[in-house]
Amino acid sequence: MKFATRVQRTVIRAAKPRWSYLPTSGEGAARRGGRFNRIGEPTLYTSLTHEAAAREVRFSLNQEPYTFYFLAVDCCQIVDMTSRDTRNALGISWNYLANDNWESEMHRGLNPSTHVVADKLKAEGYAGILVNSFAPGATPDDVNLVLWNWEAVEQLPSDKPNAVMVLHRDDLPSSDASWK
Repeated sequence: MKFATRVQRTVIRAAKPRWSYLPTSGEGAARRGGRFNRIGEPTLYTSLTHEAAAREVRFSLNQEPYTFYFLAVDCCQIVDMTSRDTRNALGISWNYLANDNWESEMHRGLNPSTHVVADKLKAEGYAGILVNSFAPGATPDDVNLVLWNWEAVEQLPSDKPNAVMVLHRDDLPSSDASWK
C-alpha cells in the first residue's frame, strides 16, 4: 500500500438519535448505500471538524434531529484523496470523486465512479480515505474520513491497525429502547 497514511485524531460523527447506541456500526450506510459504498457494505462516515459534519447533515436534507459524537481513530491504511499528487499517482480524477450523480446512478443499477474508486482502493487493501466534503457550502477545510475497514476498541493505543474508539461512550444510549 504505497499511498497509505496514518490518521490519529478525533473525528466527529453524526447519527440519527435512534441509532446513536451503535456509534461505530456503519449499518446506516449499508442500508442506504453512500457516495463511497454500495448498499449492503457497512461504511463509517466521519468528519474532521464539527462544521464539516454539520454541512454533511444539512446536505442530506433530512428533517430528523442528529446526535453528534466524537470518535478517536488510529488508522494506518488510509489514502489521502485530498492530495492532488496522490490522486494523480493513483489515476483517480477529481471528477470521479465529485460525481454529483452517484446516488441516482446507484439507484438505477449503474456503477457510479465513486464506487469504482472505493472498489479499487479496497482491493488494494486500503481501509479508508480522507476526502473533501462535497456538501453545499463546503470549503477546502471540510474533510471527511470514510472507513471501510475498522475495528471498534475500548481504548487507544490498540494493537489493531484501524482502531476506532467512542469518546464519552456513557453519554450515548446503550439501546434503542427510548425510541420504541
